Amino acid sequence: MKSLAAIALLAAVHVPALAQAAAPVAAPGLMQLQQRDAKLFATGWRLVTGNARYCEGAAPAIGVLLHDAHAYGDPEAVRAQLGLSGDISVQAVAPGSPAERAGVAANDTLVSIEGRNVATAFPRGIPRWQRLIDIDAALNAALSDGTTELQMARTGAAAVRLGLEGTPACPTRFEVLDTGSRAVADGARVIIGRNFT
Repeated sequence: MKSLAAIALLAAVHVPALAQAAAPVAAPGLMQLQQRDAKLFATGWRLVTGNARYCEGAAPAIGVLLHDAHAYGDPEAVRAQLGLSGDISVQAVAPGSPAERAGVAANDTLVSIEGRNVATAFPRGIPRWQRLIDIDAALNAALSDGTTELQMARTGAAAVRLGLEGTPACPTRFEVLDTGSRAVADGARVIIGRNFT
């Protein structure tokens, strides 16, 4: 099984909230994995923002964790279960983060970065996790001058443009693997197996 590669967006949202729309119900296994990711990400968000002044390479952060439907075994089923209009979507939003305050929610689809359509600018490839790495790099580059713009879509609602401004955070990623019961950290990532207790 491949890992669920999920990457924190490096930005902060300061615009009106996304329009509310009913979220579809996902299969229990996928929902459990999403809940685990959300729990780990919430803890990680507190750590990376609370310690930003002490770590090297602090970078802007929004408090949003992305995932790629194409990285799963059955991408079509994932898109259908989560009601996604594209592959790249929000896996989790950190409580108290700028993204949460702006109304960004789990299962919102990322449509564009700085006007660049995600589906065409970041095509599917092998290895499947590489696209999220590339999107992360694009967001870092876009934020180098302090601001950027994302377009997000939610099932049943029109896409909205979000103006973004960075908030300092340590550059550590938090990931939940779709299998395993171990936890490891290497200074840049904290990885926890789905069955870790």
